[in-house]
Amino acid sequence: MKEEITADQIFCPICIEDTLPQTTGNLLRINFVGTTIKNIGFRCNICKSLVAEKRFTLYGIPIHTFGYFRIQEIYPRSFYARKLKDQKYYGLNSTKGFAK
Repeated sequence: MKEEITADQIFCPICIEDTLPQTTGNLLRINFVGTTIKNIGFRCNICKSLVAEKRFTLYGIPIHTFGYFRIQEIYPRSFYARKLKDQKYYGLNSTKGFAK
């Protein structure tokens, strides 16, 4: 039987407190059209997770944002995600790269 990994084993208590147990869902992009994530920084000093933005892109141009998520990469192209509670803070400061 395969043991399931919980959020407590992936993210630190501070990141769990600042997020909701909602994931990014499916990310599908065909011919540069579809949903993707873009890392914007804000690395946690404890668990090393990053904040990323889920976007709908059309030929690489972001058209719509679905929100910000805390991402913890497990393997290349494989990650765990939790949606951030405070969406406005990261949207306003995404170009500055300062942590909360």
